[in-house]
Amino acid sequence: MITLEDGAGRKRFERTHPRYVEFTEQGNGLALGGHSRERFTVNYSGVPMRSFFALLAALSALAAGQAAASTTYRLDAMVTSLPGNGFSYPIFTFTNLSSAGVQVDGLSVSNGPPWDWINSGVAGPDGILNPAGGTRTLLIGEEASTDQNNGVTASISYSFTGFDSAEFFRFAADPEAPNGGSAVVDVRPFLLQDLLTITASFAGGPILTGSDWTLELIDPQGSADSDFNQRYHLTLQQTVGGSAVPEPSTWAVMLAGFGMAGMSLRRGRTYRLVEQAPNGQMISEEFPAPDDDSALERAISVADHGIVELWRGAELVRRFEASPQANA
Repeated sequence: MITLEDGAGRKRFERTHPRYVEFTEQGNGLALGGHSRERFTVNYSGVPMRSFFALLAALSALAAGQAAASTTYRLDAMVTSLPGNGFSYPIFTFTNLSSAGVQVDGLSVSNGPPWDWINSGVAGPDGILNPAGGTRTLLIGEEASTDQNNGVTASISYSFTGFDSAEFFRFAADPEAPNGGSAVVDVRPFLLQDLLTITASFAGGPILTGSDWTLELIDPQGSADSDFNQRYHLTLQQTVGGSAVPEPSTWAVMLAGFGMAGMSLRRGRTYRLVEQAPNGQMISEEFPAPDDDSALERAISVADHGIVELWRGAELVRRFEASPQANA
């Protein structure tokens, strides 16, 4: 259930299946589809996933107060495809899964094919998405709304401000042959041979690099040969500080805390449904569900706009193409 209130705190309407709410990075919404275009505060029922992770982070901080403090620097990278283009137009998603307060301030993609252009549009599943509340600066590469075919770069590089923990950054890029032009190049050989390299720098922390990619199936029961069902995953991680063995009192705090976290998790996880509205804008809906199957069932029942993505936290659960006739 999502409740929309105006600036004076007056409840405007409630909907179990909010279909036309465009969420902003600050957690506010813009009512669309027949409602006046007014700013609203969006209040979610259930247990938001970010709140659950915040609880775990608080428990970790409490335990660290009794043991030596530690900081984890972690960036997860995922490469997926767009239907009709396959992995000749890969979509990169980078998620900051570091300790609370740790920011990613730069990342690069190298040792792969040359890159022609990066889609600078914001509509569709291949649209570029900044970290929530953050900004990006392109250092190497070219952003454009259409394929320019005017040269290539050997790598792609960005710097960031405000790329906080639990946030993600996404872009789609066009790989080319060494001499440029309009060649169709599949990026998967560079992934399967662990050539494509991701480098991430953390504000006040280390610089991590890696190329150990793992092939995963978005739908374990689906076809392993389908481009649409494949994703490639890479994790960069380093933990600094902390004692190897927690004290008994620390274990007691952690066990009690995980019990609390488990109780909150039993109330349901938070899922995010992302689809493209008829006007070209992205629609994002968050809702609680007990498990992936229940969340997917609801996503299929309410989605009706082109390519749809279902997310659980930073994890892509399923991507599918919705049909308006299916929900008529």
